[in-house]
Amino acid sequence: KANGPLMNTPKVSVLLPVYNGRRHLERLLPRLEAQVVEGGFEVLATDSTSTDGSAEVLAAHGVACETIPQPEFRHGRTRNELAARARGELLVFLSQDALPEGPDFIANLVSAFEDERVAGAYGRILPPAEEDPLTARTVLRQPEASGEAQTRDLDETGPVWDLPPAERARWLHFNNVASAIRADVFRALPFPDVPFGEDFAWAARALSAGHRIRFVPAAVVHHAHSYSARSA
Repeated sequence: KANGPLMNTPKVSVLLPVYNGRRHLERLLPRLEAQVVEGGFEVLATDSTSTDGSAEVLAAHGVACETIPQPEFRHGRTRNELAARARGELLVFLSQDALPEGPDFIANLVSAFEDERVAGAYGRILPPAEEDPLTARTVLRQPEASGEAQTRDLDETGPVWDLPPAERARWLHFNNVASAIRADVFRALPFPDVPFGEDFAWAARALSAGHRIRFVPAAVVHHAHSYSARSA
């Protein structure tokens, strides 16, 4: 097994959009360096002109980083540009404030691709231990907090747009906080260039093309957008 990035062609590319994420990166990057991945992995970043020293932290950890003007950041387009630089056959998209649990996070996530029809997989999202109770409850109510694995395709449902809206939303669920996509599929089906929701929009494309999506609860990250009684 290979531990850490490789100089030759890696199996996995971990892709990080970054903006003023220094305090998150100082926790995340050591977790990534500790990952054990058969075939090795690389870590690439695109920094939206951070002003907090994020680029220096990335450089100190040997992460190949390109910089774009902050106004040019778009969720889908920026991730597509990251993917265009990647060498791996599997693309792992991570938010800068997602913290993987254990050294087998990547290995667990990409195990979904043992099924040749799986085009995309996403991991379980749990609240960080230090989060306030309101935020923790909010995270735990989301579908990504489930401990039950799920594989979805359209074999039995028919076209996704024929589903009732609530069922369609459930079927299209995908989350780029911690996701993985086959590079060859991604070249044919990149993220749509939309203001937000590029992950759901991609899932609609992938399922409609006959692929499968898998939720992998064994691949855990800790992540939350903070809420408070005042902001809720």
